[in-house]
Amino acid sequence: MFSYEQFQDKLKGEEVEIYFSDKKFIHAKQIEISLDSVSYINLSDSILSRVPLISISTVRRRLYSDGRTEGFVFGSLLGCIVGAGVGAIGSDDGEMSGLGAIVTGLGGMLIGCTVGTTWGASRGHVVDYEFKMDSIMVK
Repeated sequence: MFSYEQFQDKLKGEEVEIYFSDKKFIHAKQIEISLDSVSYINLSDSILSRVPLISISTVRRRLYSDGRTEGFVFGSLLGCIVGAGVGAIGSDDGEMSGLGAIVTGLGGMLIGCTVGTTWGASRGHVVDYEFKMDSIMVK
């Protein structure tokens, strides 16, 4: 859990998504929190707004560099496993039967890391800050 001051330090200057209790959300920046309200600049109209703290359920931050790294790692692993499996199934029982699994595993890893990195960079790693009483919980 974070105090309000720690929350502000984490999000200082960051663009975030603010989710309200009625499930609507906006894109905002320069979010500041006080004991009873939250102020922010709405990115769609660049207007400074202030809302009661109780009307906000979650503030979401996307870390695109972390998403890119996660996509690279998981895409590479999954691509390698699937590629090796396809290579092992498709190869005969000859002297070089393991070579097919290795080659297709490496090909799958290359495809997986490319797709995973692209997907991860576009989605980002999501960090949700949920408001609970007098502190903020990270989910």
